[in-house]
Amino acid sequence: MENAADVNAVREALGYDQIVYYGPSYGSQLGQHVMRYFPEILEAVVLDGANALSRKSWVEDRALEAQWGIDNLTAMCEADEQCAAAYDVPALVDAALALFDNGPLPYTYTDPADPSLTVPVEVTAQDMVNFIYGRQGDMIGVVSLPATLQQLTEGGTEVIAELLGTIEASTLLASRNAPPSAMALLMHMAVVCSDDPVHSTDEVVLNGVGAYATLFGQMEAEQYVQFCSLIDVQELPDSTDVNVSTDVPVLLLSGDLDVATPTFRSQLLADALPNATLVIFPGRTHVQIASANLCAADVMTQFVLDPAASLDTSCTETSPLLGFILPDGTTSTDG
Repeated sequence: MENAADVNAVREALGYDQIVYYGPSYGSQLGQHVMRYFPEILEAVVLDGANALSRKSWVEDRALEAQWGIDNLTAMCEADEQCAAAYDVPALVDAALALFDNGPLPYTYTDPADPSLTVPVEVTAQDMVNFIYGRQGDMIGVVSLPATLQQLTEGGTEVIAELLGTIEASTLLASRNAPPSAMALLMHMAVVCSDDPVHSTDEVVLNGVGAYATLFGQMEAEQYVQFCSLIDVQELPDSTDVNVSTDVPVLLLSGDLDVATPTFRSQLLADALPNATLVIFPGRTHVQIASANLCAADVMTQFVLDPAASLDTSCTETSPLLGFILPDGTTSTDG
């Protein structure tokens, strides 16, 4: 509620009677609290990549979300004739994880800026899971993921150890000179562990998910169990886990490949709001406006100018999709 009150304080300081609130990602969660506590200050609301407040644990849907992303990527590839002919996405994911069946892969990284500095690391199946999930987070990563997985699995353990070991070791070396980010991390954990606290790895829903999504969900749960036990913030009451409902006009923007706030979570929010419109953008990942989605910008502009008017969302059907990277380096949209 305190963060929602800050939004209201900014409105008062700027002298507005009402505002149109736009919130991406965490901002969409904050926006729902503004809608709950200060609905009278809102002319309209745009939530870009929204997760319904009814989630009681931050990790309960994490495996489902990862599986959602793989399933939708698979469907998108199968609908593309050239991609379907070149790749079997689920099989590639399973093959990449199978390379770790005998345990972690050792790798020694040599710093190119200082050849005398070497960093021994162990690459694990969890590193591969993080790599796959990270590629699902942006459009370029998504359309190149099948090709990348094919190259890695064909190259075998040595190629995977070199790629992921280089990423891990160079990240460690770069962190020596990175600016402090503890405040941002603490703020994130304070929000998560007060609103959607994680107490047990058993909170992850694993029904119907594959090996990749299971590993991802378990990893996330283990991390947040530790964080929430350490940060020890006061938990919000159960009433904050009830989806907000208000007559304020709301526009929800969602990418159908979003693994952070997948469409099925935004749909729960849309169902709870009597005056909400959910617009889904094919081939798009998390947060539409920041990723230069011109169709989303057009839809949002229409809504902001007249929240009560019917929206023309035809651009969601006509906007070009990025083609998949094919084994020969071309894309499936090349002539």
